[in-house]
Amino acid sequence: GPRLLALCLLAVLSAGCGPALHGVITLIGGTSEGIRRAGITSSDVVDQAPEIAVNEKLVVREGSAGNLIGRDTLLVTDDGPTITFRLISPPTNGMLLLEGTVLVADDTFTQEDINDDRVTYDHDDSETLIDVFEFEAADSGGNTVKGVFQITITPVNDPPALSNDGLTLNEGAMAVIGNSVLLASDKESPANALVYTIQTLP
Repeated sequence: GPRLLALCLLAVLSAGCGPALHGVITLIGGTSEGIRRAGITSSDVVDQAPEIAVNEKLVVREGSAGNLIGRDTLLVTDDGPTITFRLISPPTNGMLLLEGTVLVADDTFTQEDINDDRVTYDHDDSETLIDVFEFEAADSGGNTVKGVFQITITPVNDPPALSNDGLTLNEGAMAVIGNSVLLASDKESPANALVYTIQTLP
């Protein structure tokens, strides 16, 4: 077919052969018989490494779970039937999971797992804006390609946390309301940005 003819012509040009060999291939239309007569063996055909066709940044909400990594965000292609990913370094601000099981360094998953929505990402709810994991994808022939998958985290304005233990004191006594009895904290804001509003006087 045309592909065999293309391979033959590539081999001819690489070898620098003369017009006679070109004539053999042209006469028999690039068939397997032509390849045999031209002296081209299967070992002469280079097994190409897989290619990263899609590597799109995944955008998730802070603290979210079950974010799908599908073929629209990560796709490695190859002539062979199977692409296997090896996790070189897992994400540091969340977890990569295969059907709910956390993946660690050197664990594997396949392109089929991605295609079938079995690979997900959970954020750890930290105040971070980006996360990444590094992978190596291999075809059935052992050829590999490496890549880095990026994840962008959309921050969420969490409500402040409040610790309120109240005061116990004698009649007529005075006391300081300090952090030991009343404390507000917020992951997104410094302490001097938190303002108390008195809604009911004692």
